[in-house]
Amino acid sequence: MVYLTAGIDSQANRFEMYVWGWAPGEEAFLIDKKIIMGRPDHEETLTRVDEAINKKYLHADGTEMSIARVCWDTGGY
Repeated sequence: MVYLTAGIDSQANRFEMYVWGWAPGEEAFLIDKKIIMGRPDHEETLTRVDEAINKKYLHADGTEMSIARVCWDTGGY
């Protein structure tokens, strides 16, 4: 993997987050999927989303990787 990106979809009762790993040649792999239940307007829910965004992922070579970019769709809520 060269870098990680995440897409977050907002719903009335949850956030769904997909983390993609990108390899050379724009090859993409789904690395993680998280469903975070809770109202989008509650601080506790947003704290859990923030923790998910800031999670470190372990590369096959042992290097820690962070999500480089996040696309967050807030139109559904």
